Amino acid sequence: LVQHLVGSRREMAQSWADDHFFPMSYHDRINLPQVAQYLMVNRCDRSPTDLPPECKDVHPQMRTLCAELSRNLRSYIRTRYRNRMPRNTKDWPLSRVFSWAGREEIESNDQEPHRILADLELPLYVTANQNLLLEDALCRHGPELNEVWERLGQDREQPFFYPTQVRNRVHHVFGDMDHIQDIVLTEDDYFEFLMSAFREGGRVPYRIQSTLSRSSLLFLGFRLYHWDFRVLFQFIKEIGGSALLQGRPHVAVQIDPDDDYIVDPERARRYLECYFDEDGTDEKPKPRKPNLQMSIFWGTPVDFLRTLQERR
Repeated sequence: LVQHLVGSRREMAQSWADDHFFPMSYHDRINLPQVAQYLMVNRCDRSPTDLPPECKDVHPQMRTLCAELSRNLRSYIRTRYRNRMPRNTKDWPLSRVFSWAGREEIESNDQEPHRILADLELPLYVTANQNLLLEDALCRHGPELNEVWERLGQDREQPFFYPTQVRNRVHHVFGDMDHIQDIVLTEDDYFEFLMSAFREGGRVPYRIQSTLSRSSLLFLGFRLYHWDFRVLFQFIKEIGGSALLQGRPHVAVQIDPDDDYIVDPERARRYLECYFDEDGTDEKPKPRKPNLQMSIFWGTPVDFLRTLQERR
């Protein structure tokens, strides 16, 4: 959903791999969690100078990775908006830089994905993105929130505290940019997420787990081969009460047909249907898990959201 602002995960991984002499094959060099793992392990003793503001208080082992992430995202945004960005953005927290760029898009484009999602006024948004653009878009609704929306353009050098009614509707399952030291990015981070997700006080509060296990779900803007999609989907299938998901069409997955990882869309469709359908044709019985009824939409996130808007 933010590739137009900051490029793709693959581009980021390739750039880091080139800059830091990542020694693995091409397939691994475009795998962001694997390249990020290499940076954290291999560069942990080389604390960079001139740290971005959000990286100054993170653990020393994470400073190189944090600085690379911040500089990469800032560079993409600065390139896209070079003639329009204020001059003092170097001192802004990364989340504020992102929100400035997102606000430009949300205000000027009625087909901007976060604006459409906010206009749907859904009860809960669970996002794998670390930016705060959903919160920004939700702040456009209602007279009190409109005042908040206007304040988003001020005091850029300070973290912004969103109203409770906005914070309670958005959950960043893999962390957010205001707490950059806690985001899920490396391979170890994803493993730790799965191991800790069900512990008391884990990353996903019980109220979020309960809502996910009882609600219609939409996966939007993911890539099938990305760790965030696979880890999040497996988590949802395993949470307590997920048997309630059976028996009704409730899960939609948007797949971009232009994704060059998919060379045969029809076979990819059949693979997806088998992957999500636990009632496969295996002869040997296996422990039953919820049979998730899946609808697959082939198109861009904006195409899907337009269709969803028309049907509401």
